[in-house]
Amino acid sequence: MKKRGILGLGALGVWLALAAGGLVGQAPAVSEDVLAAARHEEARLRELVRRCSVAFCSIGAGSGVCIRSDGLIVTNDHVAGGREEWAVFFGDGRPPLTARRLGADERGDVYLLKVDGDQNDLPCLPLGDAAKLRVGERVMALGNPWLLSQDGRPTVTFGVVSALHYNQGAYSNAIVTDTPVNPGNSGGPLINLDGEVVGINGRIATRFSRQRFNTGMAFAIPSTQITNFLRTLAGDEVTWHGALHDVRVYTSTSPRGVRVVSIFNTGPAYRAGLRYEDVITHLSGVAITTEDQFEGLLASYPAGSRVRLDVLRDGKPVEVEVPLASVEWPLTGIYLGIQSETDPLDETLVPRIHRLEPYGPAERAGFEVGDVLTHLDGLAIRTGAQFLRWVRYYYPGKTLLVAVERGDRSLLLPLTLAGKPATR
Repeated sequence: MKKRGILGLGALGVWLALAAGGLVGQAPAVSEDVLAAARHEEARLRELVRRCSVAFCSIGAGSGVCIRSDGLIVTNDHVAGGREEWAVFFGDGRPPLTARRLGADERGDVYLLKVDGDQNDLPCLPLGDAAKLRVGERVMALGNPWLLSQDGRPTVTFGVVSALHYNQGAYSNAIVTDTPVNPGNSGGPLINLDGEVVGINGRIATRFSRQRFNTGMAFAIPSTQITNFLRTLAGDEVTWHGALHDVRVYTSTSPRGVRVVSIFNTGPAYRAGLRYEDVITHLSGVAITTEDQFEGLLASYPAGSRVRLDVLRDGKPVEVEVPLASVEWPLTGIYLGIQSETDPLDETLVPRIHRLEPYGPAERAGFEVGDVLTHLDGLAIRTGAQFLRWVRYYYPGKTLLVAVERGDRSLLLPLTLAGKPATR
């Protein structure tokens, strides 16, 4: 058998070789310069942990972080939502402080608290600019997994940024990391090596056995989104997330971006200068690759914002600034009478109808349980989640042609959208 040198053993082999004083084969000596550099990096990380941990907050069974010295705390809505007042333990070990609700973004899973009293010297960390993050960049998570942080002092884990601008439903512009994050880390900060909060950890990809555990994918709300909504949250106003209802787009591979496949000529996007067949390549400087990512980025801005779109029109670059409507409006304004096998967070489920509301628009149009939706106004439907998103672009009274497969037959059914009273 061919002998493996020290380079083939990986990091563990290097460590064992050093610890054993050269017992592993002919391990080369490590120079003092290399050891000094390693010790310097280790000291730098320890100082980063020390400096950041004091601003960590333990909130019930979850986590949070203080972002202002007067006691402004950010956490997840699913951590603190439902209660107006919390006992908050800071990472510097001080006695618990009372913090009260300032505002909540239930859809975006963000909750804002403020410590009671005229505080002005609480440990805090600044919100950084998540737009500057790059895939592969090292990040740190502070948290309270499995209630290990009973005295407020957090656990610390490191990882790298795995992906950016990932649309996972409510986490519409998520940072994906391989940083070990588990139940209890929710609401805690994701921190760059400059000691800035670049995200709020909130979701993980899990497997289920007796307990949930992380599979190597964690999702964080970017700091840029929190900054976008901070004023609204601090004023306890209703948070509405942005969307373009008068535009429908489809993923384009050449050129890369999303192509405008329909646009209302009386809508705000058209009036702002966007046109049919435009290919949107960037949104506020972020490269666009899919319709799902595009819609997620829009939702990371408040309704009423104006965002810059870089488009290609007949091969020529054009810049358009469009105003955003609210993503919530069509969710409450459209009624189909269909329940399909789909989850907005799962892009793999087949758009198959498994329940119809009696006398609803779909049943009146001739749809049946078991029908598979294949096309909407001539555009292929890949998933149920995509179908629901596209329908939201329309208004009550609009009739859409929906192609379905029923057994070995293909049918084209006219579906007239009905209105539904808003619930907010």
